[in-house]
Amino acid sequence: MKGILLVAFGVLVLLDFFLVIVGIGIILTADSTLTYLISIAIALILTCLRLSMEPLFRREGALYRCLQGAFAISILVAFFAIGNALVAHVLLKHPLFSPRPLNFDEVAEPKMQFKVLLMLVGLFLGISPMFLSYLIHEYISNEEEEMEDSKTVKPKR
Repeated sequence: MKGILLVAFGVLVLLDFFLVIVGIGIILTADSTLTYLISIAIALILTCLRLSMEPLFRREGALYRCLQGAFAISILVAFFAIGNALVAHVLLKHPLFSPRPLNFDEVAEPKMQFKVLLMLVGLFLGISPMFLSYLIHEYISNEEEEMEDSKTVKPKR
């Protein structure tokens, strides 16, 4: 069961990474190769920070406190980028990778149910790297416990 969850959340993290790239591209109004590369770099940093949630909060020290602050900022930026990508390309049906900035007057037209559904999808996609981080570390710790238990079990006589 855990293997299925790991694969499912892995796919969601890839989709999240792609949407963050697109969202950052919209924020930067990307129209050149350089701005797309910057979008990819920012998306990679944001995704890696959110994937490192479990080890970040298990350690102490000044460096880890700073990284925890960066983690919190990465959540907010990623949610904003995912929201921009979903609004621009799902709600407003702009062409993919168009440097067109969002016009929030257009967002008022679609039905409220669709907007709420997009918000829930964006929320779920935004937290998927953190769930994957938790599942990976939970899976690893369970495997280590099982290995230790198998070493300490004495054979019956």
